[in-house]
Amino acid sequence: QMSRLIVKNIPKFVGEKELTGFFGKAGQVTDCKIAEKNGVSRRFCFIGNFCAYSPRFQDSRGGT
Repeated sequence: QMSRLIVKNIPKFVGEKELTGFFGKAGQVTDCKIAEKNGVSRRFCFIGNFCAYSPRFQDSRGGT
């Protein structure tokens, strides 16, 4: 099942391109949006169309 994933506590210097590349190694990512307020990162983002229960994602988290 595909859904949106929220990622919290991301470093302020990490961009959408880096996050898309990182999560793209574990599953399909259609979009990534870092939440901002007045142009400053709020340190969380949404990863679009990512299957958090895929075997590749489970393996990347140490099998949990």
